[in-house]
Amino acid sequence: MWAACTFGALALVELLSLAPSRPHHLIERGLVRAELVLLVLFPYLMFRFTRAFRRVRRRAPEALGALTMGLVGWTIALPAVPRSGDHWGTEWLAYVAAFVGHWVLLSAVAATSLWRAGADQPSVARRRVRLMASAAGVLALALVVAATGTGSAVSLGAQAAAAVSVATFLIGFAPPRIFRNPLKNQ
Repeated sequence: MWAACTFGALALVELLSLAPSRPHHLIERGLVRAELVLLVLFPYLMFRFTRAFRRVRRRAPEALGALTMGLVGWTIALPAVPRSGDHWGTEWLAYVAAFVGHWVLLSAVAATSLWRAGADQPSVARRRVRLMASAAGVLALALVVAATGTGSAVSLGAQAAAAVSVATFLIGFAPPRIFRNPLKNQ
């Protein structure tokens, strides 16, 4: 269930991004907030998914849930979200720093849980779980690159890292036939 919620949130972000853009339109502002809330929830949902593989300290889920809900509240309360090319004010910079820090923290916890959970598994399951752990790390790296850099080369690098992460998650979750049994495919 948590895996479906995790990747369903990203799918919904993608669908919402297809809505036509109307600057300063109330509906567009609501859609942007909804996209941001879903993006805030993604690493928390991924963390919850990874708990199925390995237990974490009892207080960690409560603290991370409170952190996530605080960031959701901040997202909703933002007075404005700058459009592409707009100047980033101090409040938006603080929000982006909190957003990236939240994402990296939860991704690190999820990736660590997945990596450690793979240690006790047979080789095939271990590789799949560790692929997902790597994908979580690469996605966090893509977000850091996108948030801290400017320019088309940085944007392209972040998009490439995100695409690699998505492909790695896909192979980890549902490997294509060619990856399942390499000896049979020769």
